[in-house]
Amino acid sequence: MSNKESTKKESTKKEGTKKVTPKYKFTKVFSIVMAILIGVAIVPINMIVSKLDVEFDMTPNKIYTADLSKTTLDLLDSLDETINIYFAYDLEDLVVGDDYDGLILKNAIEKYGEHPNINLVTGYPDDMPEVYSQFSDTTISIGDIIVQGSNTYKQIPSTSMFLTEYTESTDTTSYYFVGENYITGAIQYVKDGFDPSICFLRGHGEISTSEKFTTLTSMLESYNYQVKDLNLSTSDIPEDCKIIIVASPTSDFTDDETTKISEYLANGGNIIFMLSPNDDSSEVYSNINSITGDFGIYMDYDIVKETDEDMYYADDPYTIGCYLNTVDWNSEAEEFVEEGYYVVMPPSRSFYAQTDSEDIDAQPLIYTTTSAVGEPYGIDDYDDITNESLILAAYAEDSSRNNCKLLVFGNSEFITDEIFEQEYTVTAVSTLLSGIAWMYDSSVDMGIAERSYQYDYMVIDSQNKAYGVLAIMLAIPVVVIAVGVVIWLRRKNA
Repeated sequence: MSNKESTKKESTKKEGTKKVTPKYKFTKVFSIVMAILIGVAIVPINMIVSKLDVEFDMTPNKIYTADLSKTTLDLLDSLDETINIYFAYDLEDLVVGDDYDGLILKNAIEKYGEHPNINLVTGYPDDMPEVYSQFSDTTISIGDIIVQGSNTYKQIPSTSMFLTEYTESTDTTSYYFVGENYITGAIQYVKDGFDPSICFLRGHGEISTSEKFTTLTSMLESYNYQVKDLNLSTSDIPEDCKIIIVASPTSDFTDDETTKISEYLANGGNIIFMLSPNDDSSEVYSNINSITGDFGIYMDYDIVKETDEDMYYADDPYTIGCYLNTVDWNSEAEEFVEEGYYVVMPPSRSFYAQTDSEDIDAQPLIYTTTSAVGEPYGIDDYDDITNESLILAAYAEDSSRNNCKLLVFGNSEFITDEIFEQEYTVTAVSTLLSGIAWMYDSSVDMGIAERSYQYDYMVIDSQNKAYGVLAIMLAIPVVVIAVGVVIWLRRKNA
């Protein structure tokens, strides 16, 4: 090859190199300039967005910003009066940090307040005594909601707004917002102006509400029940009577009264018997036993005594510690037990369950240890009941009779004002109140679907696994950065 040709090729190579270099420098400068411009632009954009308070709900069902359901909106539109909604909380305090539950509830409350037929009042009871003093007959907790119409009001506990469900197989916790169903149900309730009644039966030596049940009466009235006395020898069962309570009768029902109660139950009624021990040997409760027997539950003519000193209260072997059966509708009482409260029952009679009907579900609620004894009480020809756990409270439901329900307790003393103040029967009291809600919930179910969301959890059950996960979490970004640097260096030196 001649020197001229070699020089020409070198010249051409140099010329080619010179053509690439300016383009590379331009691209580099352009990238830097664009990065600076984007960075400068982001700052004012962020400032503008923050001033506008713009938020985006990225959840599939718009759980944080969803409108009220058509059921709710139709009801609100149909109102011919303004409904007051009192929310015993400051709305701005609902959203603190990552409290997404608060954001969901805040959105729903505000949506109600936007409707022209709703007057929304929010704030803590202590800060607004002039507002909440009109509800002096009830106890208002922070976060409770009161829906008020012209004739009545409905209180919704703060704990009713959300449900939680943990699935062990997938290690996920699902959260459900059910507040709209409760609030709209309360609006329907006050619109209709309907107060269901609980009727205490009289005429058989029962304890009267004014005599020993004033605390219980106040509690029931705070749950929007009317409390009435009922004498079946002079009147029929009123249509608004949702539950009949029979507290410590000393004599049996007549046949006519038994017929009235049986017809009431056949139409889906509910009844609670508190059958304290009665030492009158001449009194046999044949008709009462026939009513409970239709549910597969029968009374014993006894008084229960605990022989284990560790299981009775205040040196009284007839005031005894018991066990609580697990029942879906009695979760509040179960929480008391978990917190260390004992299930204590004053002197009681026992019951036994016996039924072959597939339509009847009869189960114990409160039961003793096997060391307890049922001593004959009220009937001379009656044997001791020994070597078995004795039932002191039970429940039953009969699907063949419009799902009528029964509760039985072996005494009524656990709910009297005197023992109520001593608080040692708190679990039994909670069981009774939960049973009343199970029989007839004074809230109205509007059938509004809940809004749900899910949290996934990573469970690390050992220190080695924790180190492994931490190493992976740190290693991945380091590897990505390293690969990026290598590629950049190669391109730079190419």
